[in-house]
Amino acid sequence: MAASELNGKTCLVTGASGFIGSVLCNMLILKGAKVKALLNSPKKGNWTDSFTCRLGEQDIPETILENIDIIFHLAGRSHALADTPSQSKHYFQTNVDGTRALLEAAKIAGVKKFIYFSSVKSICEENDSRLDENSVPNPTTAYGKSKLEAEKLVLQGGYVALPTVLRLVMVYGNTDKGNLPKLIKAMTKKWFPPLPKIENKRSMIHVDDVVDAAILVACSDVSAGKNYILCDGNDYSTRQIYEMIQNSLGRNVPSWSVPLFFMKIIAKVGDTYKFIMRKRFVFDSDLLQKLFGNSYYSSNYINSELGFTPKNNLFTSIDNIISSILYK
Repeated sequence: MAASELNGKTCLVTGASGFIGSVLCNMLILKGAKVKALLNSPKKGNWTDSFTCRLGEQDIPETILENIDIIFHLAGRSHALADTPSQSKHYFQTNVDGTRALLEAAKIAGVKKFIYFSSVKSICEENDSRLDENSVPNPTTAYGKSKLEAEKLVLQGGYVALPTVLRLVMVYGNTDKGNLPKLIKAMTKKWFPPLPKIENKRSMIHVDDVVDAAILVACSDVSAGKNYILCDGNDYSTRQIYEMIQNSLGRNVPSWSVPLFFMKIIAKVGDTYKFIMRKRFVFDSDLLQKLFGNSYYSSNYINSELGFTPKNNLFTSIDNIISSILYK
């Protein structure tokens, strides 16, 4: 099915008001599709109809899936650093139970195509070599385990004829949500010290490219039963990102940097604070790993099977991203 054949199709987008969901809805409308939005609470957006339902907590009204051709399932509990054991159960309630309920409703309604937006965290939290779809999953966090379990339901549960999983790396774009905007805001206010020159590797992808990939999958039956990793093909180090932001802000990159060993000491202080006070410190080992750990992947599978080619990278997007954050 060519992209033009989305014209007249009816799509259900869960999490439609979110960062990725809102961009996806806009693109589907441009392609001529009818969009129904499934939301946690009533919101305005670019869709033809909307329903409210907290997946994993409430029953899904039967009318939601009437005459649906494609489901884009984005809704879920997103990853947060240092969740407590009591919070971990919510990942499974939303990401697993919610996905199962949606799949069961899709089966009853006769929906054929189901596209699930997952995460590379379903493979692992950190890796020191480039991973792809053949890598054996071994998630260590409640979030990663819940996403992997949800993936198995989608691909192996037999609920729909044409299921596909998209595993996302860190998604960037014109948003004030997420770790990249937090870093930009902190650096704008000069709250962030010069980072160590550590050559770690992290994969990222622009939200527009995520949506393009989702449209390709929606228009191809070849993707049925597959999972695809999405990234923009570049490896970014945290120091490199820091320097890009400094340059974009029109500032000179400092000639000095905070030693990594010092940041490790502060992280240990943060860990001790959390253990004693039962709440997070401004900096701890989880954040240290997030900053300087490796998490890099290959998207060659979807490139070769569907001809997916990312149009964006952080080098060319950073000025626009910063402008959208500072002048929003």
